[in-house]
Amino acid sequence: MPIISLPEPDASLESSLRDAAEGRAWLANQTQVQPLRMLRALLKEIQAIDHCVSVPATRLELLDVLRPAVIQAQAGVAIRYAHKPLPLLRDEQEVFEQARDLWHALAIAYLRPIPLLPQQLVHQALHRSAVALRETLHSHFIAGIEVRPDFLHLLYDILIMAEAQGLQRNRMADPDYPQLSQSTIAGDVTWSFLLVLSDPYRFSQAQFNVANRAFSRWCELASFQAEPSQDRHAKTISLAKWLGEDVVAEGKPQWLDVRPVVRKIRQRVDALQAGETPESLRLGRELTPAGCIRLMRELDHILRPQPKPLGDVLDCDTVDLVFGNENLYLLLAGKPLSDHALSAQSSHISHDRLALFGFDNAANRID
Repeated sequence: MPIISLPEPDASLESSLRDAAEGRAWLANQTQVQPLRMLRALLKEIQAIDHCVSVPATRLELLDVLRPAVIQAQAGVAIRYAHKPLPLLRDEQEVFEQARDLWHALAIAYLRPIPLLPQQLVHQALHRSAVALRETLHSHFIAGIEVRPDFLHLLYDILIMAEAQGLQRNRMADPDYPQLSQSTIAGDVTWSFLLVLSDPYRFSQAQFNVANRAFSRWCELASFQAEPSQDRHAKTISLAKWLGEDVVAEGKPQWLDVRPVVRKIRQRVDALQAGETPESLRLGRELTPAGCIRLMRELDHILRPQPKPLGDVLDCDTVDLVFGNENLYLLLAGKPLSDHALSAQSSHISHDRLALFGFDNAANRID
C-alpha cells in the first residue's frame, strides 16, 4: 500500500472521547444551535482524537458519529465568509480558516489509521477522507482564497492509494450526503479537480453554483489514465501541468479524460438553445437560459486540452467591462432591454425634423 505523508498530530491535545458511545454523549451536551461555537469545539476534539484514539476501528466509528455535526456546523458558518468582498475582514478570515482546518483535520483523522485498518474498512476511510478534502477545497472556492498546493497533492495521493487497493471506482453510499446517492473516490477527486481546472474564482456566485452542481453530476463520467489517449477527438488534460511533475507518479494516473463531460456540456447548450429551461435540465434557477449557455460554453472552452483564445489575443490577461443597464441586460439575458430600431414614422425622428426644418415630411409642405 502506498504511504501518504501526513502532518504530525498535535501532542498537546487530549480527548475525553474513547469510543462512539462517548461521542454521542458529548454531542448531546453541546449547544448545536450555535454553529460557530460548535465548529470550534469539533475542531479541537477531532484534532485531539487524531492524537489520542489509536485503535483504528474505534477511531473510525467515533469520527462517523461526529461527522454529521461537522456538516451541520459547516453549513451554519459558511454564510460568514462565503462570497464576501475581498480581502476578507479579520473575523471573516478567522471563521474561514477554522472551517477549512476542521475539514482538513477530519480528512487527516480518517487517513492516519488506514495502514492498520482491516481491508473492509479501508474503502470507507478513503472515501470519507476524499469527501472531507473535497469540502476543504470547496471552502476555499466560496471564500475566494487560493487553494494550498498540498491539499491538491493529498487528494491525488488518496486517488493513488485507492487505485493500489482497486477501490477507486467502487461505489459507496454516504448517509450524510443522501442527495449525492452513491459516489466513488475517483468521482470525488474528479469533482474537485474539474472545479480547480475551471478556475472557480472567475465565476459569480450564481455561476459557481451552477458549475458545481453540473460537475457533481458528471464527475463520474471522467476517467484517469496513465497515458494520453491517441484518439484525435480525445480530451485528456495533463495533471502534471498543474499538480507538478514531481507529484504525478510514473505509471500512475497522469491524465484526466474529460471528453464525456464536455459532451454533456454541449448537450446542455443544444437543449437550452432548443427552448429547454435550466431548471428542467437540473442546472438550477440561478441563471437565465442565456446565462447558462454562456457558462456552459465557457466550461467547454476551459476543458479543452489546448483551449483556443477567446476574444482579442493580448500579451496580458484582460477583463471585459460592460457599462450601463442596457448593455448589462443584453449580456445576461441575451436580448436587448428595449427596441431601439427607428422607423421612418418614428415620433423621435419626426420631432427632430420638425425642429430642424420646420416640417416633418416634404410631401406635406404647404408653402
